[in-house]
Order: sequence, then C-alpha cells, then structure tokens
Amino acid sequence: MANIRRYFAVHKVGMQAYSVKSSERMKKLLFALLLLVTNSIGLSASVNPHDLIVRVDVSSATFVVRSTIPMNAETKIELLNADGLGLYNGTIAEKHYLNKRFPLASIADGEYQLILSDLRGKTIQPLVVKKGVITQDLALAKQQFFPRVDLQDNRLMVVRYNNKEGNRINISVANGSGETVFQDQVKGEDIKRAYQLDKLEAGAYYVTFSSRTVRKHTVAIALD
Repeated sequence: MANIRRYFAVHKVGMQAYSVKSSERMKKLLFALLLLVTNSIGLSASVNPHDLIVRVDVSSATFVVRSTIPMNAETKIELLNADGLGLYNGTIAEKHYLNKRFPLASIADGEYQLILSDLRGKTIQPLVVKKGVITQDLALAKQQFFPRVDLQDNRLMVVRYNNKEGNRINISVANGSGETVFQDQVKGEDIKRAYQLDKLEAGAYYVTFSSRTVRKHTVAIALD
C-alpha cells in the first residue's frame, strides 16, 4: 500500500501540493491542470429551488410545476408522497424546461416531495397540499451534491466535491476484480484533489466515495 500511495499525487488548490516527484516543474504542471479542470466543472445540483414555480391552475383544476431555466443536463423528476410512494416519474431532456401538470383530483391532502436529480446532484423540494392549495416552502428545500470525477488523457484523475456538511470523505479505487488499489480520506467543504494513475494497469476501475451523508457513490472509469 505504501508503494501505491507514492504513485498517487494529491494536490489541494490554494494550499499545499504533494507530488510523486519533488521537482517544482512537476508541481506547477499538475497544479495548472487541476485548476484548468476544476474551473470548468459546474457545481449545479439539478435545478435551484428558487428556479422552481409550483402553483394551482384553477381553470384546469391542476397544479403546475415549472422551471424558470432549462436543465443543464438530462434530469429525472419524481413526485413522492409522505410514505415514499412514487406518484410520478419522468425525464427532462438537457436544455429543456420543466413544465408538468398534475390533476388536483389525483393529489390528496398531505405532504409530498418533488425530486429533481441529474449526474451532478439532487434537489428535494417539499410540498404541502391542503384543500386545493399547494405550499412550496423554499426554506425546507435541500440540494445534495455528488462527487465529480474527471479522468484526463495523461491518467490524471481529478476529484471535486462540494461537501457542504464538511464531513470526512473516504475515497477508494478498486480494480475490476474488486481489489482496492488505493484509499484516501479528505475533509473540508470545497474538496479538490488530483491523483496520478499512470502506474496502474489498463482496465476498468471504480472510484467510491462514502461518508455520513454520501452512501457509497461509485463512479466507473477506464484506463487505456
């Protein structure tokens, strides 16, 4: 494991940088690559709750859910009741707007969750239906960000995670046989790390993140 750790360069933007090679040239190169990649990654977690409009249309006896902006990526939409039962699920294409109507007669009084999720994260907006009136409390809305993994042509794996809770994050890399070849622990709110994977054999690998708020979020990568 000690030898494996030597092959993974860990860098923290704006603070200290650690490299397999001690040369300043290598440090500057990896640091520049990390800045280039991380600055190009959006931090949107689905759609911002403030960009959602939920209202009742009395004329059609429906309640309408709309977005004021198009989706940044293909987005899954779900409507769950208080028991977690899915009343609706669908997909919104990238660059399309959310515009969905639900018959009021099909929605009983109670608490609901409108969930929008994409590859970057998940937005959960609680709704309350009572006597034909729907309440959308933005203060109760939650946004969960997923860790992002970008693999560069030179086998530099860049990890970025908006860890809003600041919990300790466990990062592990396993090969196609399930054998763990690397482990790391990081902590902080805005996590940026780069790992050099040039000593690993070609094949499929799985990068897994886990913490108290992230339960084994896994991303598959392939090394040529």
